[in-house]
Amino acid sequence: MGSVWLFVYGTLRPGGSAFETVLGDRVLEIRSGRLPDHGLYGRGLPYPFVAPLAGGQVVGELLRVPVGVLAETDRYEGPEYSRVEVDVLDEHDRPVRAWTYLAARPERLSETSLIASGDWFGA
Repeated sequence: MGSVWLFVYGTLRPGGSAFETVLGDRVLEIRSGRLPDHGLYGRGLPYPFVAPLAGGQVVGELLRVPVGVLAETDRYEGPEYSRVEVDVLDEHDRPVRAWTYLAARPERLSETSLIASGDWFGA
């Protein structure tokens, strides 16, 4: 079946509220990562959203998971998110092609909810 990289930045991150229940022991490898030219929106929101933002950066982790896990993360994220492929920089600034979840309706996000650090855990 194979495996894929998944970039997570919020509740699915290791230590996040959904990591154990949604991903658990199926994570094959974890690397630090950052998604350039995107912004993290979450100030005053119950959970974070990511949308393109020139010069922005989102902090998270790259998780290598079995392909079948994506169906479960799709269900978890629901219709408020769109799964897309992006280029994430790993801890050595090497590009890694990975799936991530972007806001399905970025026009609803406000600049006032932008987290300048790009780190949900540091918000």
